[in-house]
Amino acid sequence: MANLSVNSMYRFPSRHAAFLAFVALTLLVFLNPLRALASLAWNDERYTYLLAVPVLGAGMIVLERGRIFAVTKWSFKTGALAVLLSLTVWLAAVRWSAGLGPVEGLSLYGAAAALAWIAGFGFCFGTAAVKAAAFPLAFLLLMAPIPEFLMHKAEVALQYGSADVTHVLMKLAGMTFFREGLTFSLPGLNIEVAEECSGIRSSTVFWITAAAAGYMFLRSAWSRLALIVLTVPILVFKNAVRITTLSWLGVNVSQDVLHGDLHRQGGVPFGLIAIALLIPSVVVIRKLEDRTRRGEAR
Repeated sequence: MANLSVNSMYRFPSRHAAFLAFVALTLLVFLNPLRALASLAWNDERYTYLLAVPVLGAGMIVLERGRIFAVTKWSFKTGALAVLLSLTVWLAAVRWSAGLGPVEGLSLYGAAAALAWIAGFGFCFGTAAVKAAAFPLAFLLLMAPIPEFLMHKAEVALQYGSADVTHVLMKLAGMTFFREGLTFSLPGLNIEVAEECSGIRSSTVFWITAAAAGYMFLRSAWSRLALIVLTVPILVFKNAVRITTLSWLGVNVSQDVLHGDLHRQGGVPFGLIAIALLIPSVVVIRKLEDRTRRGEAR
């Protein structure tokens, strides 16, 4: 028994060491694309979330390490399949990235890097571990930045959704205004719901946070998907509250508010509204899960 324990203790860290060595190798192979991804995340606030993806993915695996690494074995077959996918995406990036936009090209390289890490994980820990870690491993694919044309469509959708809900909130607040498209005319003040007001940066970060929270606190795929879908109305409502609050203050207090810190850096206090709505959403969905499970048991 003692001999078996020593051997198992020896084998377990060796797999992790091999995986870390594999990740280090891929960092060298993907050095230039990863530098470009980091630069994109640093310089374009719409893609700030890219910096959080590998950290959150690794964090979820660490938190669930007891379950994920319950059964491990070397698996050349599992790793080879993911390597093949990574090489295919890599070759596609080399072949077509020059004809694509800069972000679209980086999407291919980001996906190839994520697939390479998944391949290393599969080779070092086996099929059972890959299945157990399916969500955090798939989460790594978010390292492929959202193409600009899709990001623009998301911004426009958030703009108009925020404007519609702002219209309702202004009416409920008894404010006098005239709306034309994305522009609200108030006494002595015109407010336009611009792309900057869509809150796309906080939206992507919040969406990723909700996905991670769903993985940690919810059990079924449908529940996690429901939580992610709920982030859309939550974000639209949060944006509308911000626009309505700033408009009311601009009309009734001072228009300087529209150029002050609350406007430029007010994402955090208004972001707390989204968090305050996300937490009870998780609780309610979790209770529905428990009720469904009890019903199936009966």
